[in-house]
Amino acid sequence: MCGIAGIVQNDMDRPVPCGVINLMCEVMRHRGPDEEGYFVNKNVALGMRRLKVIDLSTGSQPVFNEDRTIVTVFNGEIYNFRRLKSLLQCKGHSFSTESDTEVIVHLYEEYGEDFLRHLNGMFAIALWDDRRKTLLLARDRLGEKPLHYAVTDEGIIFSSEIKSILSAGIDREIDYEALYHYFSFICVPAPLTIFKNVKKLHPGHYLKYRDGKTEIRKYWELKYEPDFSRSEEEFSAELRALMSRSIRDRLISDVPLGAFLSGGIDSTVVVGLMSEAMDRPVKTFSIGFKEDKYNELEYARIAAKRFKTEHHEFVVEARSVDLLEELVWHFDEPFAGPSAVPTYIVSKLARQFVTVVLTGDGGDEIFGGYDSYRERLKRKKLSLLPSPVKEFISRRAGSLPGHFKGKGFLESLAVDEARLHFAGRGEQWKRDLFSGDFYGNLRSPDSFDLARGHLLNDSAEYLSRFMYLDTKFYLPDNVLVKVDRMSMANSLETRALFLDHEIVEFAARIPAGLKLNKNASKYILKKSAGDLIPPEIMNRNKWGFALPVDVW
Repeated sequence: MCGIAGIVQNDMDRPVPCGVINLMCEVMRHRGPDEEGYFVNKNVALGMRRLKVIDLSTGSQPVFNEDRTIVTVFNGEIYNFRRLKSLLQCKGHSFSTESDTEVIVHLYEEYGEDFLRHLNGMFAIALWDDRRKTLLLARDRLGEKPLHYAVTDEGIIFSSEIKSILSAGIDREIDYEALYHYFSFICVPAPLTIFKNVKKLHPGHYLKYRDGKTEIRKYWELKYEPDFSRSEEEFSAELRALMSRSIRDRLISDVPLGAFLSGGIDSTVVVGLMSEAMDRPVKTFSIGFKEDKYNELEYARIAAKRFKTEHHEFVVEARSVDLLEELVWHFDEPFAGPSAVPTYIVSKLARQFVTVVLTGDGGDEIFGGYDSYRERLKRKKLSLLPSPVKEFISRRAGSLPGHFKGKGFLESLAVDEARLHFAGRGEQWKRDLFSGDFYGNLRSPDSFDLARGHLLNDSAEYLSRFMYLDTKFYLPDNVLVKVDRMSMANSLETRALFLDHEIVEFAARIPAGLKLNKNASKYILKKSAGDLIPPEIMNRNKWGFALPVDVW
């Protein structure tokens, strides 16, 4: 796990100042406190800060191929690197380390730009091909690892963090389109950042930079193609086998590891699978609150007792708001998720004992865990009504008494699905904050057009459209941003079981009715891992990672 950075200048006779790449890496030392490494060759400079996790003695970066014409720095973990290494050795490639990083350069030698399709992992990769004078930047399929870049008249600058790019002298002009969209989604959606001259690379994409020209290509897409020929039992058994394999891959580490444990379904399944695969107690970490309404420690303790874990807890109090200034520095741009505070604190707690934690992130998006999905099903039949009819019902519902059951539901019939899915968030804020002139200068006055592009795919199943939207939009731009920034602020690596792309692709073939079954969310996950989930957790109502902001 690392922070990576680099510069490629168009003028091959213009060397990159060493001090600039050093500064870019130093500003994100927290991402890799153990080691630094650089490659500087005239107009090209790559740098990294390393958190040692795999191959502690020979796993330093940058890493080269045999003739040193290809060099890479990378942030993340390649979980299938041992299988890939054996394959490449059979094809004649020689290795000098035991690290997963070295697999990248040899895969590129063997398969060219297609090498990304062979990787199973979370990653942000920068690879320089000196023979072709080409830079490749790539990001993992689901967006676990961040990658930002800025293209200028002089060349391209990239980094894991925005502040690193700004330290190289990039102009800090605010992008007001991004600000506007922030108030719709409480995060800045890719490819935008809050700075006009800095962009995010989309998950599942790679950027190719050569001769001053930038080309961005998609190498992975998630397709929802439900398989109705298979039985519930077949899906359940294969899902369990995939999760067990994924857990084993994510336990590869040369440093101590543990797990976040909230007491919900997803984290309980993760810890249960870990306890099956490990020959020692799992170290687990939980956060609670003094306010009983928000405190989940009771359920985390039930799971910890069930799996005999080495359990650690911390109670978050109102004074934790004193951390906000530090959290703002780590996020680099506006981010409004209050759960960033306990995520930071539980990461800080875990880092006292381990370097790596496994998480349950992604379970809600791919198995239908959010309450909003049940709301979508309630609207399904009515969504087929002609627009004038829906608008008529919506207008008439406005005259109903405030206490009338279902008034809000009827009033929302005329709201389009993308806007409704995000609760029409931010419209009043924007009306209060921005002037008419501001609105007039915007290119994209409707933020929800960004979401509709994900919602209106050709999925055959109504519910899958919303799970696709959250997997491609909400998960990488909100949930995973929070987890990455808050864990790496504490030099802690997180690994998400459910974001193994093979599990995600398999889940997309499971009919939606086996995910949200008779109003029970995550039905197929609960069936597949039911022996791991204590009854008290299996039967409890869903409760997100909420913060008692109202009380504080």
